[in-house]
Amino acid sequence: MPTRESRPRNPLPLFRDSTASRFPLLAGQERLWWLRQQDSSHDQYRINCGWRFAAELKREALLAALGGLVQRHEILRTKFLMLPDGAVTQEIVDHVEVPLIWA
Repeated sequence: MPTRESRPRNPLPLFRDSTASRFPLLAGQERLWWLRQQDSSHDQYRINCGWRFAAELKREALLAALGGLVQRHEILRTKFLMLPDGAVTQEIVDHVEVPLIWA
Protein backbone atom coordinates (compact mmCIF):
# COMPACT_ATOMS: atom_id res chain seq x y z
CA MET A 1 0.00 0.00 0.00
CA PRO A 2 1.47 3.42 -0.95
CA THR A 3 2.35 5.80 1.81
CA ARG A 4 0.90 9.29 1.88
CA GLU A 5 3.27 12.20 2.09
CA SER A 6 2.22 15.27 4.01
CA ARG A 7 1.60 18.42 2.01
CA PRO A 8 4.11 21.21 2.49
CA ARG A 9 2.74 24.16 4.42
CA ASN A 10 2.12 27.38 2.55
CA PRO A 11 5.02 29.72 3.41
CA LEU A 12 2.84 32.73 2.56
CA PRO A 13 -0.62 32.09 3.97
CA LEU A 14 -3.40 34.46 2.96
CA PHE A 15 -4.85 36.65 5.67
CA ARG A 16 -7.79 38.96 5.28
CA ASP A 17 -8.44 41.88 7.58
CA SER A 18 -11.82 41.03 9.05
CA THR A 19 -12.55 44.72 9.68
CA ALA A 20 -12.01 45.79 6.04
CA SER A 21 -15.08 45.91 3.84
CA ARG A 22 -13.65 47.53 0.71
CA PHE A 23 -10.67 46.48 -1.36
CA PRO A 24 -8.86 48.03 -4.34
CA LEU A 25 -9.51 46.61 -7.80
CA LEU A 26 -6.89 44.57 -9.58
CA ALA A 27 -5.59 46.03 -12.85
CA GLY A 28 -7.77 43.74 -14.99
CA GLN A 29 -10.87 44.48 -12.91
CA GLU A 30 -10.28 48.21 -13.20
CA ARG A 31 -9.82 47.94 -16.97
CA LEU A 32 -13.11 46.06 -17.33
CA TRP A 33 -14.85 48.61 -15.08
CA TRP A 34 -13.74 51.56 -17.23
CA LEU A 35 -14.56 49.76 -20.50
CA ARG A 36 -18.06 49.11 -19.17
CA GLN A 37 -18.46 52.75 -18.14
CA GLN A 38 -17.46 53.96 -21.63
CA ASP A 39 -19.71 51.57 -23.57
CA SER A 40 -22.58 49.89 -21.79
CA SER A 41 -24.40 48.87 -24.98
CA HIS A 42 -23.03 45.33 -24.93
CA ASP A 43 -21.87 42.99 -22.22
CA GLN A 44 -19.01 40.84 -23.50
CA TYR A 45 -18.42 39.28 -20.10
CA ARG A 46 -22.01 38.49 -19.21
CA ILE A 47 -23.54 35.23 -20.28
CA ASN A 48 -27.27 34.70 -19.90
CA CYS A 49 -28.49 31.17 -20.16
CA GLY A 50 -31.15 28.82 -18.94
CA TRP A 51 -31.27 25.23 -17.84
CA ARG A 52 -33.90 22.58 -18.26
CA PHE A 53 -34.27 20.33 -15.20
CA ALA A 54 -36.18 17.15 -14.61
CA ALA A 55 -39.73 17.61 -13.34
CA GLU A 56 -38.90 15.96 -10.01
CA LEU A 57 -36.30 18.60 -9.09
CA LYS A 58 -36.88 20.01 -5.62
CA ARG A 59 -36.91 23.80 -5.93
CA GLU A 60 -36.07 24.33 -2.26
CA ALA A 61 -32.99 22.10 -2.60
CA LEU A 62 -31.79 24.02 -5.66
CA LEU A 63 -32.28 27.36 -3.91
CA ALA A 64 -30.42 26.09 -0.85
CA ALA A 65 -27.54 24.80 -3.00
CA LEU A 66 -27.22 28.08 -4.91
CA GLY A 67 -27.44 30.09 -1.70
CA GLY A 68 -24.72 27.96 -0.11
CA LEU A 69 -22.50 28.40 -3.15
CA VAL A 70 -22.89 32.19 -3.07
CA GLN A 71 -22.28 32.29 0.69
CA ARG A 72 -19.13 30.18 0.36
CA HIS A 73 -17.48 32.22 -2.43
CA GLU A 74 -16.87 35.92 -1.77
CA ILE A 75 -16.42 36.74 -5.45
CA LEU A 76 -20.10 35.95 -5.99
CA ARG A 77 -21.02 38.55 -3.33
CA THR A 78 -18.71 41.28 -4.62
CA LYS A 79 -19.82 44.57 -6.14
CA PHE A 80 -17.88 47.52 -7.52
CA LEU A 81 -18.39 51.00 -6.09
CA MET A 82 -17.23 54.39 -7.27
CA LEU A 83 -16.25 56.57 -4.33
CA PRO A 84 -16.81 60.36 -4.28
CA ASP A 85 -13.11 60.91 -5.06
CA GLY A 86 -13.45 58.86 -8.29
CA ALA A 87 -11.66 55.77 -7.02
CA VAL A 88 -13.29 52.42 -7.72
CA THR A 89 -13.30 49.75 -5.02
CA GLN A 90 -14.82 46.34 -4.58
CA GLU A 91 -17.04 45.61 -1.63
CA ILE A 92 -17.93 42.16 -0.35
CA VAL A 93 -21.47 42.11 0.99
CA ASP A 94 -22.61 39.68 3.67
CA HIS A 95 -25.73 38.37 1.98
CA VAL A 96 -27.02 38.23 -1.59
CA GLU A 97 -30.41 36.93 -2.69
CA VAL A 98 -30.09 34.54 -5.62
CA PRO A 99 -32.84 35.30 -8.14
CA LEU A 100 -34.30 32.11 -9.56
CA ILE A 101 -36.98 32.42 -12.21
CA TRP A 102 -39.11 29.42 -13.10
CA ALA A 103 -40.47 29.45 -16.62
